[in-house]
Amino acid sequence: MRCRWLSLLLCVMAWNSWAEPNTSTYLDWESRYISEGRDNLPRGGIVWSGIDYQNGALVLFESQGVASSEDFVEFNIGIGYQQQLGDWLLTGSYTRLEFFGEERCHDNELALAIDYQAFEWLTPSLLYTYSTEADGAFVELSLVGNWAVNDAISLHPYLMQGWDFGFATAEHNGSNNLQFGLITELALSPKVSLSWHVSRTIAMNDIQHEQGNQCEQQQTFTGLALAYDF
Repeated sequence: MRCRWLSLLLCVMAWNSWAEPNTSTYLDWESRYISEGRDNLPRGGIVWSGIDYQNGALVLFESQGVASSEDFVEFNIGIGYQQQLGDWLLTGSYTRLEFFGEERCHDNELALAIDYQAFEWLTPSLLYTYSTEADGAFVELSLVGNWAVNDAISLHPYLMQGWDFGFATAEHNGSNNLQFGLITELALSPKVSLSWHVSRTIAMNDIQHEQGNQCEQQQTFTGLALAYDF
């Protein structure tokens, strides 16, 4: 369940150069741990670190998140495979998730992503994720912009619509949340980049049905990430 904004940026910026071997590591602070439109931690945010390796079609990745104000640690490790078909990039992946804290649990996620790369300034993508523990799926349709201000600064506005089919809640299926935001990337050197985002998520039917009167209709969160490419 790694933070969605960073996954979007890594997918658009790093995985597009899939023909050449690439290794990147990152450190990411998030003011709130938002995934599937839900705040996963009652208090505080989370700090992520991880490493991604790509060689041709093969993608290997791992990440760990440590909550800033809660007894919570998450560890993810996975493998992916990519195939370029003209302007389309297909990615399939398997992720093992381990959760530590007051409750010890785990999960397996199988994902399939389709990215359309005909436009340099905009990448539409569709992501399907299946959870074995929940026996349900989550679908995200996203649009991610790629606007270069100059050689060092690029802006990535994004819009994402999510649908839940038993992934987050078993009682209700349908529209889950609408999320949008702006990611700003600053290239400090050819190998080092700094990224900052501000995002807002709006609860829809699935979250409203699950949380009732306790539902936060809108949530705003931000994050800062430092990445290094080997």
